[in-house]
Amino acid sequence: MSPGFVVGALLAVVAQAGAAEIPDAAQLAKIDTAGSTAQVAPGKDGRLVLAIVPTGTKDAPTHLETAFPVKVTLTAASGVSVGKSALSKIDAAQLDRKGIRFEVPLKVVSPGEHEIRAQVKFAVCIEDPKTTETKVCLPQDRQVVYLVKAK
Repeated sequence: MSPGFVVGALLAVVAQAGAAEIPDAAQLAKIDTAGSTAQVAPGKDGRLVLAIVPTGTKDAPTHLETAFPVKVTLTAASGVSVGKSALSKIDAAQLDRKGIRFEVPLKVVSPGEHEIRAQVKFAVCIEDPKTTETKVCLPQDRQVVYLVKAK
């Protein structure tokens, strides 16, 4: 199944659902960096963890759509490097409806605070609370900024 087909199908589901029933998509999933290296000595290895977690409620349960293309683009400031700057599903340490988790090696080469930006694309789906059937899936395009310190 092509990514274009999946995206088109998801958008069709969104259109059928009607805008009145769609809650704020930003409240349906979070991107967490817990487990990432916060401080590292210059020249030493660390890691950046990006965990995408559905945050639905009892009345609006959610899950992540693993058929949707998942893409992470990392941009590291000078002074820090990441093991890989473009990530997809095959790079995920975890990939299921309950969460998508990436673990990326990083290395800080100079002292100071260094920024890593992540552009994260995925889809979160809202389920019918009575049947757990998917009602609508919403493509997401989020940005996360992570700071790592070196001293």
